[in-house]
Amino acid sequence: MVKTQTYGFTLVELLVVLVIAGVTMALVGPFTYEQIAKSEERSEYNKLLSTLKRLSAVSFSHGKPYILSFNQTRFEAAANQKSKIHEFEHISFPSQTLIINANGYPEPSHLNVKYQGNIVAVNLFQVLGFTDETFYAK
Repeated sequence: MVKTQTYGFTLVELLVVLVIAGVTMALVGPFTYEQIAKSEERSEYNKLLSTLKRLSAVSFSHGKPYILSFNQTRFEAAANQKSKIHEFEHISFPSQTLIINANGYPEPSHLNVKYQGNIVAVNLFQVLGFTDETFYAK
């Protein structure tokens, strides 16, 4: 009897591999998408905090207050007649106004942000690196 060598895979073997790959992707895919969404949300939250720190420093260095108006997924930073609008996709805000005075201090001291499905009260004194609210000067 002569043996012939066959090279390659049978159709059944290929189907089994495709089924395993499909089941794996179905299990891992939603988790991966969720992690990407959380990462984008975290990135925007950090961008917000960085922008607030920068505005506090600019307000202090120029000796001029900033008025920040928050509404839905955007906020407007206004000083004198100039204003800049910041847009966000993954975090949002209830309607509120924040003033950073000429000394770089925020009023009120907390900012409400909808982050990771919850409304979080961000302590701006901690974000800006102030250790004690009693030194607040208007």
